[in-house]
Amino acid sequence: MLDVNKLLGSFLVLLSLATSLLVVYSMTKPCVINKDGGALYDIYVQFGWFSYGTYYAVNMEQIDHSTYSGSAMEWTMLTSFIVLCISMAPSFALAFITVLFIFVDKLSESKRRRLAQLLIIVSTASFGLLTTGFLIYLTLTASLRNDNFHNCHHQFFCRSFRGTQGNFSWGPMDGYWLCLMGILGSFITALVSIIVHQVYKVGSSSSSNNSYQAVAKHSSVN
Repeated sequence: MLDVNKLLGSFLVLLSLATSLLVVYSMTKPCVINKDGGALYDIYVQFGWFSYGTYYAVNMEQIDHSTYSGSAMEWTMLTSFIVLCISMAPSFALAFITVLFIFVDKLSESKRRRLAQLLIIVSTASFGLLTTGFLIYLTLTASLRNDNFHNCHHQFFCRSFRGTQGNFSWGPMDGYWLCLMGILGSFITALVSIIVHQVYKVGSSSSSNNSYQAVAKHSSVN
């Protein structure tokens, strides 16, 4: 194998694992926060995957903790969570396939060729699933509007995913940005997988040509 392939393969393994860890870590963090800093409520509303909590803004003392049971928010959060979890499978599989493809020298050429193709398929699947889960999550605004959450009446967080109005502000938190970084990492991983595949094809084609020339030269000598 070419040294450049091993270098790209090592980078691909690290990147796919880093992407997976980013997404896993993002799923442990709150994703959206709605804050009312005015005199009317003066509260935080913090959304998790399965429930949300309401807190006093001054000392973050919890006022209430509720589940999404039976609401439009339940579909959005649960579906997004499931899709993101599923996206971890191809991401970890990518790291395993890369190790086999780059560092196991005893594989036959046909198996190596199939693994090179799998790199692209699996990395694309990971990116596609992550992006799908993220886009589903962005429908949270519509779900809040359908539920008329906290009597929003198509205003504030029921109108846009992020914004301010007077003393009231709402928008994404750590989990949102970490997941976005994970998607970017997954996209780069897919690109690197394509590069690895192309480098392998060039190297394999070059080796085949050299072998053919050697055989032809030997035949002509005889």
